[in-house]
Amino acid sequence: MVRIKELDYLRGLAALSIMCYHFMKWLHVYDGAQSFIGRLSVYGVEIFYILSGITLFHVYNANLDLKKTSLANYFTKRFFRIFPLFWLSIALSLIVALKKVSVAKLLLNVSGVFSIFLWDGYIAAGSWSIGNELVFYLFFPFLIFLLNKSRIYFSLIGVIFMLIYHYFAFYIFNPNDSLHNQWTNYVNPLNHLFLFYVGLLIPVLFKQKIVNTTAVLAILIGAIMLFCFPSGKDGIHLLYGLKRWIFTIGAILICIGFYKIELALPKLLDQTLQQLGEISFGVYLLHPIVYQLLCILIRKLQPYYIFPNDNTLLIMLGITLTLVISKLVHKYFELYFMKIGAKVIANSYKS
Repeated sequence: MVRIKELDYLRGLAALSIMCYHFMKWLHVYDGAQSFIGRLSVYGVEIFYILSGITLFHVYNANLDLKKTSLANYFTKRFFRIFPLFWLSIALSLIVALKKVSVAKLLLNVSGVFSIFLWDGYIAAGSWSIGNELVFYLFFPFLIFLLNKSRIYFSLIGVIFMLIYHYFAFYIFNPNDSLHNQWTNYVNPLNHLFLFYVGLLIPVLFKQKIVNTTAVLAILIGAIMLFCFPSGKDGIHLLYGLKRWIFTIGAILICIGFYKIELALPKLLDQTLQQLGEISFGVYLLHPIVYQLLCILIRKLQPYYIFPNDNTLLIMLGITLTLVISKLVHKYFELYFMKIGAKVIANSYKS
């Protein structure tokens, strides 16, 4: 597959927005869900899910079926892409926070099975969304099979996913209670499965279509305008009722816009955004750990007046450290295991 660099741009920007949101919230400079960064905190993750569907479609649509060898190669590749860094984030979370967890919870996380049986029982901060991705990966071969064999059944299951999404928005979530108190329902994989399906649908509908730059820019401007729609201060107000559909449509339009636009950015900016997209998985999983380490340093060094008290400086320092560490982890850790996965697949063809 030829990488679509604009999707890397968007993936990296989504990870960056989520990191900024968390640092601002943890340092108490967050102005609530009605702020633009507050909307991106929720729908940045939703954009990840849509992008995941688009990317997997382009990688596997032509060569994935329900045969044993094909499925084995697919799951092997997914395993070596996700689990090594996922395991590292779990280990670092336990070490940095000196956290004790039960053996059962540890096994559920390490195996990824928590995503099915205990989706709110994750250890590493933010890894609930990785659990959601693991569930999507289980659905994906079946969805591709339906797409290639029966568009009617593929469309029907999409309607079912949409109705589930709608049900959560209008009947599961309570606008009079906080998102914190409804977190278990929010992180439920069924609450997000429709977005992954939409990611598959976007290239089905738009891959062969030529969309001029003016139309794409209009799509992106429309998406930004939707994200300016007023909401309450708590995150639940981004997820309840009609507002959820407004912001969801905005997220979908952003993904369509970046999927179809062709940008000729200056070389330095282009390379920076592409690299940000490449390291986005690390940025997402490692920034909470970087924050915890910064908190430890603050407590140790503040008596000596050598650590800044300014929140803006701390946020910039946290972002910089996360980006540097994520780049190193991607180069020397993620790519290493991805190469191992490729070798395992290659050896399976020889045997």
